[in-house]
Amino acid sequence: MNLASKIAGPADDRTVAEQLRDLNVDVIGTVTLEKVRWVRPYANHPRAGVVTVGKTYIGLPAFVVDDLGCRALAGAGKYQGRPVLLLKPDDNGYKIHGRKESSKGFMNAPGMIEELIRAGVKHGCYEPVKVRGGWMCEKVSP
Repeated sequence: MNLASKIAGPADDRTVAEQLRDLNVDVIGTVTLEKVRWVRPYANHPRAGVVTVGKTYIGLPAFVVDDLGCRALAGAGKYQGRPVLLLKPDDNGYKIHGRKESSKGFMNAPGMIEELIRAGVKHGCYEPVKVRGGWMCEKVSP
């Protein structure tokens, strides 16, 4: 006999709903759920760890913001023939906002985005890779 059986006492043939009703707990009915899909918190979302280039901002995951500090420069380059976004810490760079309020920070500079677009960077998500002196970000989705 296990501990649960000792605590429960003799076998109880009531359903859970009947037991709850006997304890004065309102039971609204039973529902059978099928094909349940749980939504993960944003921090665990597959895109939470990517750099996002929007129309007026660059969104940065927390670990990139923590590494860059409060100001950074953004640039464009080519890696294996593909355009990449480059980020490096710089005291005279663009200010990174929003890290305290959320798990992402952002650099809000429409002029900077226009320059990056002209240099070959496209809007979308980029996978950040730590390189000497900063971060290199390769495009992963549109």
